[in-house]
Amino acid sequence: MSRRNLATLDRDIGQMIGRPLQEAMAHGITNDMIYGGLLTGQTALQGLRSVSATQNCLYGTRRVTWDGDVFRYAHPDATSAAATIYLVRPGMGCKNGHDPGFIAVTGGVVNARAVGDSTLNILLDATTGAAGWFGTAYNMVGARVVLAGMNPVQQYRIIAHGVGATGATITITLDGEIPAIIAATTMIEITPNAYTDVQGGGNDMTSIVGVPTAPMPTGYDGWIQTWGILWVTPGITGIGEGTDDRTVVFHDDGSIHQSSDHTWGETDAHQYAGFVVHRSTAGAWANPPFIMLQISP
Repeated sequence: MSRRNLATLDRDIGQMIGRPLQEAMAHGITNDMIYGGLLTGQTALQGLRSVSATQNCLYGTRRVTWDGDVFRYAHPDATSAAATIYLVRPGMGCKNGHDPGFIAVTGGVVNARAVGDSTLNILLDATTGAAGWFGTAYNMVGARVVLAGMNPVQQYRIIAHGVGATGATITITLDGEIPAIIAATTMIEITPNAYTDVQGGGNDMTSIVGVPTAPMPTGYDGWIQTWGILWVTPGITGIGEGTDDRTVVFHDDGSIHQSSDHTWGETDAHQYAGFVVHRSTAGAWANPPFIMLQISP
């Protein structure tokens, strides 16, 4: 039985909603499923293997193909220069480049908040008011907030925020209601959206967040894969050749190594990348391994 593209289903307003859904389920779904979505003013989803100088989706938007591969919409940092090791590119894992990775907001909460409120006012400093934080529209949507001064501690996701520079007071909107009164100056900590500042190159203090589908020089947004079958550059020969040797980890530069190979200092403490899908022939570079990438499903 043939599959049906959801975009071609009859959307006659007179039909019961159940009929289009039944048609889709009966024939199969070929469309990618999108969680997050297009920015205001964007009318078409950016291609899976294309890059754009205009932001198309919220950073961190999750895209799932019919066979289960998962991708996230991401923005490269300022070091992603063409023809350098820092270029965010296919075949190499890219890292969360935010530094600092979290920050205690200067002065804490500006105004007291009542039970049931879902917004906070914060004062921006040189870090939080920068372009990579609250200095750019939508940039911190998806960031996490910890109300560290509450007991017990409460955690939220930012779903909307104002824009400002150092010294400005802005409002951030949380994804839930506050369960208790918050006094002014209550301490809060924020960690940025991990997909708003991805970087290539070596760094042994940050974590891989995905593998790009296309080269992403600074200023060009695109998709990075976080789950599913793909090829990642092997940093050593012989990956997957040993008996039951299937686990791979990320090396500092975004390539993969066997977790059991200690030549380059790899240990089980390195970031888990996934496992070799299939490799049955021994020998240097024989059957370069595809892996089942397992970062974020």
